[in-house]
Amino acid sequence: LIAPFAKHCREGLPWVTVKEVRDRSGSMIPPPGRKTFASDASLDHAHLLRRRSDAILTALQTKQQLGVQALSIANASKSGLLSLFR
Repeated sequence: LIAPFAKHCREGLPWVTVKEVRDRSGSMIPPPGRKTFASDASLDHAHLLRRRSDAILTALQTKQQLGVQALSIANASKSGLLSLFR
């Protein structure tokens, strides 16, 4: 908790943490049938960072890729689309 405050006092800038998961080709879309391709340990760490954060930003690219994934699943099966909202 001290490091973000100290950085702000020293530099007047916020403490920023970036979490990004991509596959080897650079895609952020997990394989069919999976919600993510991050490991459980990586997800646990990401949730820890989120709990320590004052604000969370989501990139437009993430939302766009999720939209593409949702359309792909919707075209494959209606029940698959509903699984995104569970």
